[in-house]
Amino acid sequence: MAKFNDEQLNYFQATKGAYSEVTEREATGDKSVTVDKLEKEVIATICSLDSFARGGGGAMDIKPDTLTFNVWSEGTYLKKELVIKYPKSQGNELRLYFKKGSGFYPEFGEVWFIFVIDGVQELFIGSMMKDTFNNLTSTDAKKIAYEVNNTIDEEDFNYIKAINAPKAHNEAASYYVTSQHRDVTLAAQVMRRKNYTCEFSKNHSTFTSASTDHPYVEIHHLIPISNNKDFAYSLDVQANLIVLCPNCHRAIHYGDAETKLPLIKTFYKKRKAALASSGIEVDFKRLLSFYGIN
Repeated sequence: MAKFNDEQLNYFQATKGAYSEVTEREATGDKSVTVDKLEKEVIATICSLDSFARGGGGAMDIKPDTLTFNVWSEGTYLKKELVIKYPKSQGNELRLYFKKGSGFYPEFGEVWFIFVIDGVQELFIGSMMKDTFNNLTSTDAKKIAYEVNNTIDEEDFNYIKAINAPKAHNEAASYYVTSQHRDVTLAAQVMRRKNYTCEFSKNHSTFTSASTDHPYVEIHHLIPISNNKDFAYSLDVQANLIVLCPNCHRAIHYGDAETKLPLIKTFYKKRKAALASSGIEVDFKRLLSFYGIN
């Protein structure tokens, strides 16, 4: 449990905030978090702490047991009704309950946070991994770059899993996965055209895939698909798809600048013209910025 420091207040444009680490019991058993002293202080700037209902089998309580929160999600906010109440008929224990589909469903080891913004009479909450939370406000360039690359393709795991499934290699018609609407069949076709070899070095060895009976490889979008909104045309095109061995794929996501730079430079030279032919124009400096490299 701690108050927002100046950097955290600035990052969230908040006037007051607090956060706590989610315990294993809260995440796996209670499915709720205890609202401690500092978090209560944040809530008290918006509404009275006496306004919440009590449970515990006491006398009927007509006070509301839900409150509208602005749930933080990657810089955007979704208004959601969440249960917040005193679970016992007596005492000061106040609990905020998780709700699937609300965006507030923290896991063990994550940080949950609550804050207020000047001039807004509503509460803001969210959760994220502890390291991510700490690095959001870090002045350390390496930490900032890591977080940029950690969120390049948030649904990458499901996409890679779908590409390497038998269906992707047997289907004639296209089909799509994830909210980014990536064509799995197209990706499988690109793998076949590249003969299931790493485009950074054909000498990179990997294990044999049980699905394809070929070396296991993965697909990476050179211009991260998460930037699709900034381009007039879809980034899910052949010119933007790179076949990589698992090691190179992890390196281009999570390596330091010295590790990522040769990969990005190589593929930019190879694909610049093809990308332009697909209506996708990007200069090298801008491409580097997508990977947290200035």
